[in-house]
Amino acid sequence: MRKFSLFIAGLCLLQVASSQPTLVNTGEILYIGAEATVQINGDFKNEAGGNFINNGTVTITGKITNDQVMNSYTGKLVLKGSSAQHLDGLSDMLTKHFEINNAAGLTLNSRLKVDGICEFTNGIITTGSTATPLWFTPGATAKAAKDNSHVHGFVVKEGTGSFEFPVGDETRYQRVGVNLSGNSSGLRVRYYGSDAGAGNFTATGTEPVALVSYNKNEYWEVYPLTNAIGTISIFWDGYKDAFGNIVGQRKVAHQAGGNWLNEGTNGTGTTGAGSVTSNNLVNWGLFTLGSISMALPVTWLYFEGRLNQQQRAVLQWKVQESNVLNYEVQKSADGISFTGIGTQKSLGEGEHAYQLTEPNALSGTAYYRVLQADRNGAGRYSRVIALSTGGSPEWTVFPNPFRQGFTITVSKPETASLFNMQGQLIRRMQVSAGANYIEGNGLTPGTYLLQVGTTVPARKIIKE
Repeated sequence: MRKFSLFIAGLCLLQVASSQPTLVNTGEILYIGAEATVQINGDFKNEAGGNFINNGTVTITGKITNDQVMNSYTGKLVLKGSSAQHLDGLSDMLTKHFEINNAAGLTLNSRLKVDGICEFTNGIITTGSTATPLWFTPGATAKAAKDNSHVHGFVVKEGTGSFEFPVGDETRYQRVGVNLSGNSSGLRVRYYGSDAGAGNFTATGTEPVALVSYNKNEYWEVYPLTNAIGTISIFWDGYKDAFGNIVGQRKVAHQAGGNWLNEGTNGTGTTGAGSVTSNNLVNWGLFTLGSISMALPVTWLYFEGRLNQQQRAVLQWKVQESNVLNYEVQKSADGISFTGIGTQKSLGEGEHAYQLTEPNALSGTAYYRVLQADRNGAGRYSRVIALSTGGSPEWTVFPNPFRQGFTITVSKPETASLFNMQGQLIRRMQVSAGANYIEGNGLTPGTYLLQVGTTVPARKIIKE
């Protein structure tokens, strides 16, 4: 095949109606000018010997294959397909800026390196191998990672300074932060929603007090490619951190040499959302949330509710418990102020299911949660659910109060509006059926009114 050079300086739409790749670059150079916007409706393949230089914006809806070493890139690559996309090839794909905007997601079968802004608009990036991570160069940043758009797999970050790894599992964004003073070749991170494994509490880490417990439901694998120096920050948000410990006694737990080490320092925030940052580290490995006080003896397996034929709320929950005294079901009209409506005595050690039916029929919308109390006087809440008898679509917001952001769950697409207490519109959002994560960036601490739809009364939400 004869090689050719293609220079694009303006808007270009490339599309063919066949099962073959839409665009195959076998020539000497495919150059996208700085002001050019190119959309490829299909696959793109950059073969060995085909020089692809993107200084503009290239949007691709299909699979990408790169078999040629890339050296020049100042533009933006956007993946915006309607079905699952893949990145394959013998060489790394390099781009200055990158955006994932595909609800069906992207799988990396070769390495993607980002040198500028990596924007998570929609869709989860899956990286199943340490050889094919999403790679951030020293100056790269992650933007707008959330539940429906983050990395499920490996992420590498070069360079020093602060960085929050945009990692999580198949459905939830579970970030971890670092602040590095040294990072020779890059730090690699992955999140796991499982137990990192048992260890002893006899040894200590960077703090002299030994841990007594660690979170068995999630952990982060953190390894430098050669060596790194700095701190790590573990966040909790009520997802898989079944921890009821005193916030100030929460620590960074580090598994090393068969031990769970206390790496410090003191947790900040609330039991529902907060973080803890370690002391300076030179050794890395598996990290999760730990404590120097015993964790509350309960793991919430589920909490749900329904209305019976008499419009009375039927609340059901299941727990793995030990040394629990009782469970109090609480109700609220606004999702903020709760009062007790009934109590269930603990059934003892092990896994048990409970049910409580509200004595009175429900009218309108109400919020419910369960307070677990152990025999030592401590307690921990379940998640909050909402039940409604009205014709308006049921919706919930959680957590409330919130720190980083909140999730609106609706039964059908709606418009959500956020107002300040003076009634001024702050933000208007389109939410789809199901769970919608809303970033709280730019909101100052205080009370707001959230309205979903046009007929449902606004509810108070609080940013801490």
